[in-house]
Amino acid sequence: MVANTRVRFDVCFTVNSRQQVTPVCQQLGSSLSRLFGGVTFYNNAEGAIGYWTADSHLFLEEYPTDAMSEPLVVFSVSVLPDQQTFAFEHIKSELQQIKNTFLTNSSYVHIESQVVESHHFKLD
Repeated sequence: MVANTRVRFDVCFTVNSRQQVTPVCQQLGSSLSRLFGGVTFYNNAEGAIGYWTADSHLFLEEYPTDAMSEPLVVFSVSVLPDQQTFAFEHIKSELQQIKNTFLTNSSYVHIESQVVESHHFKLD
């Protein structure tokens, strides 16, 4: 494999309020950075807003109920290909710990993964 190949995980999960976003990001940021060198949170200060239907996990052709909105934490972390399984399991474990620590109402976590090429350069 090419040395700059990475597996990127894009993750979103529910928190109870926007006030939980910053402390949740701080805890996850510390842990994920220590293991994988860094993590990016999107719209950190206020969190993101997700719209879901109660039965969205059923993959229906159309959803009969109205969407509800929830505050989200959304982040992206890239890992080396040989760390993919470990990273996925670690993310699951960390989010369970976040749910227990912050008593979030998270039920489902949405994670997408893709193989990407990473490029870095230094600005003068």
